[in-house]
Amino acid sequence: MSTIRYPRIFAGPDGESHFEDVEITLVPTDFVPGRPVVDLAQGIATSEFVFTRLAPGWAGSWHPTPRRQFCVTFSGTFQLTTSDGESRRFSAGGVFLLDDTTGKGHDTQVLGTDEWCGVLVPLNDPA
Repeated sequence: MSTIRYPRIFAGPDGESHFEDVEITLVPTDFVPGRPVVDLAQGIATSEFVFTRLAPGWAGSWHPTPRRQFCVTFSGTFQLTTSDGESRRFSAGGVFLLDDTTGKGHDTQVLGTDEWCGVLVPLNDPA
């Protein structure tokens, strides 16, 4: 079995936001009949798939996420900063889970002169 890691932003009991790396297990699965196995993780129930765009220089200031959601970057780069001071940059292919629905939240800034494009995938489960 193999694993994949992705960053999660969450609010701690003190209301401050933090990053943590989550590791998920991939299981060899006969997914495409007659072809080699594919490593798959257990499914996560989602409600929709939303394309989104942020203009160059867009700044979200401090805010909690309005809902638990995965975010996948297609193009551009942005930086997320948690209230504990840690910053991470996400460019094409970057995936992370926004899970800080309470507390101070995080700061979002589009970096560079290019727009940021990606997809938001809200989760069905509240926690």
